[in-house]
Amino acid sequence: MSFAVNLQDRIAKVNSRLCVGIDPDLTKIPVEIFDKSAEKGFGGPALAGRMLTEFSTRIIDAVAAHAACVKPNVAFFERYGTAGLASYYGVCSYAREQGLMVIADMKRGDIGSTAKAYAEGIFGPVSVPVKTGGFEDQELLAIDAVTLSPYLGADTLEPLIEYALKAEKGMFILCKTSNPGSGDLQDLTIEGEALYMRVAKMIQGLIDKHDPQDSQTFSSIGAVVGATYPEQLGEIRGVLKNSFFLIPGFGAQGGTAKDLDGAFYPCGNGAIINSSRGVIFAGLKDEYKGVDFFEAAADAALKAKEAINTAVPQA
Repeated sequence: MSFAVNLQDRIAKVNSRLCVGIDPDLTKIPVEIFDKSAEKGFGGPALAGRMLTEFSTRIIDAVAAHAACVKPNVAFFERYGTAGLASYYGVCSYAREQGLMVIADMKRGDIGSTAKAYAEGIFGPVSVPVKTGGFEDQELLAIDAVTLSPYLGADTLEPLIEYALKAEKGMFILCKTSNPGSGDLQDLTIEGEALYMRVAKMIQGLIDKHDPQDSQTFSSIGAVVGATYPEQLGEIRGVLKNSFFLIPGFGAQGGTAKDLDGAFYPCGNGAIINSSRGVIFAGLKDEYKGVDFFEAAADAALKAKEAINTAVPQA
């Protein structure tokens, strides 16, 4: 089954288009996580890795009933070196074991053999040496999709796309991002057309070449389009008619359900909406004072799910 089909099935199962971004900040997590993780006397990066795993898996448990997927951001893990990366791999595996789809937020994109190496590491199979001699193919990272950067051009994305589709995985290519400075480059005009529209058309060209779909089905090649730019979201949807959008900027960055108009199709699919800090650190808000930190995350996820569903066309 393709990534797009699996994502639709997961959305239907939990009636949710919510994606929870897992961006752990060790300075903001409950002290109980430190205490539990430090029980065996670890310190430094090793302790950080244990804390990342403990916090992230408990967030996953809290949101699993309310989210279609999670999006662990590798930057928040790899800054702690090998211990952080080991935690990242484990957190991705754990999320899938709980039935969630997993989007690896890595924003990869590079030329030639480097793109192929990225593709093998992300999607597999990668040839690993075995004790008896020779090599065997393995999938090392348990994910369903990855974020990609288009800046180096379409040819740098094609190895990743080919590996992804062969492995029945998906990808979300940056198109119009949610940050305030996105317009520095993405809004520049080329022959009267904004760069983000050029990127949208490039993505459609990749779909036509590698994963063409009829009007009733979705491609596994999607785009990242920020909720903080609803007008541009509508423009891009006019080009990418059969792509899932990964929409950041909802919640803490200011995006609301009203900004999602046009993101969804009448079938109720077409987009997953990411909320990171608004869910995983809900326990720090005044409204949750006295509430268990992870119960607060669960409640925030439920409220985000319900708010997003108000923007979904009703059959």
